[in-house]
Amino acid sequence: MNIKIAARSVFRNKRRTIITLLSIIFGCVAIIVFGGFVDYSMWGLRESTIHSRLGHLQVYKAGYSEKGGTNPLAYTIEDYPRIKSIIEDEDHVDFVTSRLEFSGLIGGAENSVICVGKGVEPEKERELGITVSIVEGEDLSSEEPEEGIVGKGLAEGLGVSIDDYLTILTSTAEGALNAVDLKLRGIFRTGVKEYDDVAVMVPMELAKTLLYTENVQSIVVVLDETENTDLVADNLRKEFSQANLDLEIKTWSDLATFYHQVVQLYQGIFWVMRLIILIIVIFSIANTMTMSVFERMREIGTIRAMGTKRRGVLSLFLIEGLILGALGGALGLAFGIIAAKLLSIKGIYIPPPPTMTEGYTALINIVPKDLIFAFSLAVGTSLVSSIYPAFKAARLKVVDALRYI
Repeated sequence: MNIKIAARSVFRNKRRTIITLLSIIFGCVAIIVFGGFVDYSMWGLRESTIHSRLGHLQVYKAGYSEKGGTNPLAYTIEDYPRIKSIIEDEDHVDFVTSRLEFSGLIGGAENSVICVGKGVEPEKERELGITVSIVEGEDLSSEEPEEGIVGKGLAEGLGVSIDDYLTILTSTAEGALNAVDLKLRGIFRTGVKEYDDVAVMVPMELAKTLLYTENVQSIVVVLDETENTDLVADNLRKEFSQANLDLEIKTWSDLATFYHQVVQLYQGIFWVMRLIILIIVIFSIANTMTMSVFERMREIGTIRAMGTKRRGVLSLFLIEGLILGALGGALGLAFGIIAAKLLSIKGIYIPPPPTMTEGYTALINIVPKDLIFAFSLAVGTSLVSSIYPAFKAARLKVVDALRYI
């Protein structure tokens, strides 16, 4: 019976009820849309981090993560073909590629500057999906082992153009100086200006010639699904141990420091937004229920005089708050999903983040946990904000309430 009376009371003052419902709906829509935006952005950042440079797993010689930064050529991997075969036999492995990094001087016709280079397997890097945008010329090719590409900023600093010849000077693994000439095949842009100002990419064979080594520095493993990362990493550690290979494995998560920093930032912003919405909804519903108590003094006095106990009055107002929350939450979910679908038709253009030169178009994901949270927030805050007005109504003395007749 209380439910029926409460439902009628909710819609007695339609204008105030609609305003309250709108605040709940707005809060739910904001949570769903912003949560979907954050989820898509984090997914996109994760996948771009994996497929642009890290892969799902990277294999190094043991000790590289601790000491390899100061002397990377002292921690190169021998017998790459054997290790590659072991990795490729593992389930969920899509493909394997290798890299060999170096630093030194690169010189053109006008001057020489410091460079950071990388020897890669060109076709495998493209299969990885590396985000290198060729702005002039062509991308690397294993069929042209003496041709390389450089970052746009580096090309401008050197004053070189396509088909010019450059010389790279660096130290070999034994500490001797060595230099190679390469023909500029292309100029690329990654979106990170600092990297584009120093970056050089060459085919793996040219890098090995430059460094005078047959070893590789890291092995990049790409899987069929990111969710299989930990499983494959654990299996490979067992395989390497059984084969007496002195190697260490790092997952993309271990290497993606920037990704985790961005996730923490977005999570902090999201929780602040949730708190603001929580406060707005609580005050909105508390105001509605309090006004309802003042307007229904005579009704409260009458039902109390007819024998309704305080507990009955308390439950009546709590049920009203619960109905408001459930109705507002259901409508909020519906409108939130519709808004997310509509915004995803064209997407939302996001300007370039700091250190980047290109923006991206974000979509809005429908995140089940955000839907649950939005509905729970609507119902929970409605119930909580109804407690004080409900107690106020229940504690009214019958004589005082009847004076409003």
